[in-house]
Amino acid sequence: MIAVYIAAAALSALALLIVVEALRLRRSPRARLKMRPRQPRRLPALEDRIRGAKTVLSKDLTIAGTSFCNEDVALGVSQVENVLRAHPALIGYIMIGAWPLFSSPGALPTLKARAKAGLQVVAFDYLEQELPFIVDGTVKASVGQDYWGWGYQSVQICHGLLQGKKYPAFVPQSLPVVTTANVGDYQKKWDNSKTAAGMAAAFKEAPIEPS
Repeated sequence: MIAVYIAAAALSALALLIVVEALRLRRSPRARLKMRPRQPRRLPALEDRIRGAKTVLSKDLTIAGTSFCNEDVALGVSQVENVLRAHPALIGYIMIGAWPLFSSPGALPTLKARAKAGLQVVAFDYLEQELPFIVDGTVKASVGQDYWGWGYQSVQICHGLLQGKKYPAFVPQSLPVVTTANVGDYQKKWDNSKTAAGMAAAFKEAPIEPS
């Protein structure tokens, strides 16, 4: 039986579709997976995200269980290592809410070794601390968020509203997927983001237009 472990901290159906595509699970009559939400208690929003994930998962996959790291890096690291030792049949690990990746690659020797042996690991976010895991091939792909846009677009829209402008009720957020093929571009972005001006240039995006 082939097993997949999913560490789900900020899970959405859209993000899951992207990471499952990146994972490209091997064919199997039945496969197991495990989900790891990050909070120690089941918040309503988190439950919704888990339900969203279930709607896009293959019927050949079975959720084997859940675990939580509560946004604790050290706890997340130990959980990842323990899960991999306890589940030698895992072929994939989806880490959405990638707190363990805020450690160093040396802190996750089992994850690194298993990835080198064929374990497919996908994650969430492309923050600077996570990129070495993509560079060395431990993480095959990571789905990001619009960090710059959260602040930039919010201020632009608030300024426009004060001037009487109207905006769409829903503003889409970009979800860049970072892989070994383009991780160098994102390393450069973070290298150039040591100052506010540098970050503005690195992550520049067009303002949302009024409706």
